[in-house]
Amino acid sequence: MHPLLARLLYHAAQQYRGEPVAAVMRDLDRSQHWPAERLRELQWSRLQSLVQYCHAHVPFYRERWQAVGFEPGDMKGIADWRRLPFIDKSDVQAHAERMHAHGGPSGL
Repeated sequence: MHPLLARLLYHAAQQYRGEPVAAVMRDLDRSQHWPAERLRELQWSRLQSLVQYCHAHVPFYRERWQAVGFEPGDMKGIADWRRLPFIDKSDVQAHAERMHAHGGPSGL
Protein backbone atom coordinates (compact mmCIF):
# COMPACT_ATOMS: atom_id res chain seq x y z
CA MET A 1 0.00 0.00 0.00
CA HIS A 2 1.23 3.49 -0.77
CA PRO A 3 2.57 5.20 2.39
CA LEU A 4 0.43 8.33 1.91
CA LEU A 5 -2.72 6.28 1.47
CA ALA A 6 -1.83 4.18 4.52
CA ARG A 7 -1.33 7.34 6.60
CA LEU A 8 -4.65 8.80 5.46
CA LEU A 9 -6.50 5.58 6.25
CA TYR A 10 -4.82 5.34 9.64
CA HIS A 11 -5.78 8.89 10.60
CA ALA A 12 -9.33 8.40 9.32
CA ALA A 13 -9.70 5.23 11.41
CA GLN A 14 -8.34 6.97 14.51
CA GLN A 15 -10.66 9.94 14.00
CA TYR A 16 -13.60 7.54 13.64
CA ARG A 17 -12.63 5.91 16.95
CA GLY A 18 -12.39 9.32 18.63
CA GLU A 19 -8.62 9.12 19.14
CA PRO A 20 -6.86 12.51 18.84
CA VAL A 21 -3.90 11.20 16.84
CA ALA A 22 -3.73 14.10 14.38
CA ALA A 23 -3.86 16.70 17.19
CA VAL A 24 -1.18 14.87 19.16
CA MET A 25 1.06 14.70 16.09
CA ARG A 26 0.61 18.45 15.51
CA ASP A 27 1.52 19.13 19.15
CA LEU A 28 4.62 16.95 18.87
CA ASP A 29 5.68 18.69 15.65
CA ARG A 30 5.31 22.09 17.31
CA SER A 31 7.14 21.14 20.49
CA GLN A 32 10.06 19.17 19.07
CA HIS A 33 12.34 22.23 18.92
CA TRP A 34 11.31 23.82 22.21
CA PRO A 35 14.08 24.63 24.69
CA ALA A 36 14.64 22.11 27.49
CA GLU A 37 13.13 24.38 30.16
CA ARG A 38 9.87 24.73 28.26
CA LEU A 39 9.69 20.95 27.78
CA ARG A 40 10.27 20.43 31.53
CA GLU A 41 7.41 22.85 32.26
CA LEU A 42 5.14 20.90 29.92
CA GLN A 43 6.17 17.60 31.53
CA TRP A 44 5.52 18.99 35.02
CA SER A 45 2.11 20.31 33.99
CA ARG A 46 1.15 16.96 32.49
CA LEU A 47 2.42 15.09 35.54
CA GLN A 48 0.28 17.25 37.81
CA SER A 49 -2.74 16.65 35.57
CA LEU A 50 -2.10 12.90 35.65
CA VAL A 51 -1.92 12.88 39.46
CA GLN A 52 -5.16 14.87 39.69
CA TYR A 53 -6.87 12.53 37.23
CA CYS A 54 -5.70 9.40 39.06
CA HIS A 55 -6.78 10.80 42.41
CA ALA A 56 -10.23 11.65 41.05
CA HIS A 57 -10.88 8.49 39.03
CA VAL A 58 -8.70 5.58 40.24
CA PRO A 59 -9.67 4.18 43.65
CA PHE A 60 -6.35 2.38 44.22
CA TYR A 61 -4.24 5.51 43.87
CA ARG A 62 -6.64 7.73 45.80
CA GLU A 63 -6.65 5.31 48.76
CA ARG A 64 -2.91 4.65 48.62
CA TRP A 65 -2.11 8.38 48.56
CA GLN A 66 -4.60 9.24 51.29
CA ALA A 67 -2.93 6.59 53.48
CA VAL A 68 0.33 8.58 53.34
CA GLY A 69 -1.41 11.95 53.67
CA PHE A 70 -0.96 13.04 50.05
CA GLU A 71 -3.43 15.22 48.14
CA PRO A 72 -2.89 16.30 44.49
CA GLY A 73 -2.77 19.97 45.51
CA ASP A 74 0.27 19.15 47.68
CA MET A 75 2.42 18.48 44.61
CA LYS A 76 4.47 21.64 44.26
CA GLY A 77 7.80 20.16 43.20
CA ILE A 78 9.66 16.99 42.36
CA ALA A 79 10.27 16.28 46.06
CA ASP A 80 6.50 15.90 46.48
CA TRP A 81 6.42 13.46 43.54
CA ARG A 82 9.07 11.39 45.28
CA ARG A 83 6.85 11.14 48.39
CA LEU A 84 4.35 9.01 46.49
CA PRO A 85 4.54 5.31 47.40
CA PHE A 86 5.90 2.86 44.87
CA ILE A 87 3.77 0.08 43.51
CA ASP A 88 5.12 -3.30 42.52
CA LYS A 89 3.96 -6.41 40.75
CA SER A 90 2.23 -7.77 43.84
CA ASP A 91 0.20 -4.53 44.12
CA VAL A 92 -0.93 -4.88 40.52
CA GLN A 93 -1.84 -8.55 41.03
CA ALA A 94 -3.72 -7.89 44.25
CA HIS A 95 -5.49 -4.66 43.27
CA ALA A 96 -5.85 -4.76 39.48
CA GLU A 97 -9.58 -4.04 39.49
CA ARG A 98 -9.14 -1.00 41.75
CA MET A 99 -6.51 0.39 39.36
CA HIS A 100 -9.07 1.01 36.61
CA ALA A 101 -10.29 4.55 36.12
CA HIS A 102 -13.97 5.03 36.93
CA GLY A 103 -16.00 7.97 35.74
CA GLY A 104 -13.35 9.42 33.46
CA PRO A 105 -13.46 9.82 29.71
CA SER A 106 -13.20 6.61 27.71
CA GLY A 107 -9.94 5.71 26.04
CA LEU A 108 -7.72 6.98 28.86
